[in-house]
Amino acid sequence: YNTSTHQKNSNFSRFEKVVFINTGDVLDGNFLHEEFSEKKGLPGQAKKAIQKNDILFSEIRPINKRFAFVDKDCDEYVVSTKFMVLRSKGDVLPKYLYHYLKCDTTIKNLQKEAESRSGTFPQITFDSVSYLPIPIPSLDYQERITSLIDEIEEKIELNQKMNETLEEIAKTLFKSWFIDFDPVRAKAEGRPTGLSKEISDLFPDSLEDSELGEIPKGWYYRSIYEDLNVIYGAPFSSKMFNSDSKGTPVIRIRDLKEQKSAIYTEEVHPKGVLIEKGDVVVGISTSGNSINVK
Repeated sequence: YNTSTHQKNSNFSRFEKVVFINTGDVLDGNFLHEEFSEKKGLPGQAKKAIQKNDILFSEIRPINKRFAFVDKDCDEYVVSTKFMVLRSKGDVLPKYLYHYLKCDTTIKNLQKEAESRSGTFPQITFDSVSYLPIPIPSLDYQERITSLIDEIEEKIELNQKMNETLEEIAKTLFKSWFIDFDPVRAKAEGRPTGLSKEISDLFPDSLEDSELGEIPKGWYYRSIYEDLNVIYGAPFSSKMFNSDSKGTPVIRIRDLKEQKSAIYTEEVHPKGVLIEKGDVVVGISTSGNSINVK
């Protein structure tokens, strides 16, 4: 367990600016920014130094997955005192320890520990981590396990990037077809649409005026309420959630990005909405977050 501060780091004085990492600046293994700030403007909790192979683990709400593995030299970094900075002593490979700490079982156990403590926020302490029973095989076996998990996670990350690329392509195609009406304009001007005949035939060959501007002939605008049932969800109190996967899974706005429910409740709000296959769930307070229920 590392309690070093940059005041004790002789390299720190060489830098005019540093990268300050707060608990909200890491998520599920990723650093969310690398922006430099003036040292004199840093908040009071900006005190901890880190180095390559350290593990950052937020003390607040472990289930929020505010943790990361430091895989590079970070002399110019300073992190919040709200992080535990964990550093292996040598008998455990740092990456092996990191994978163990972030596995679902460990996170659930730490969340239970956090919720059992009195305080403003569900919080863990170093004691919560120090008493975890960690299986420690040989270093060679730890290396093999770590390599396998890293390989799987790299493939998952690659698939996620491919999905993001496909999503951007889909957005571009949607804009071309249904906002700019490119296939209709091409047909109206006698140009090829670049689409198969089957798809091209779905578009008219001319535009007409409407209250909102030009639209394809025969098409119309109208309120979403005329074609869909719009059902508003109900608020949930954090006291109703549990980390035991018991009861009904709850989709919060923060879960839409990952397209999975991360929390459960055994007490469904009277106005809660049970979703069905084919529904579309949209976060009304955060634009761009939605899922299609399959």
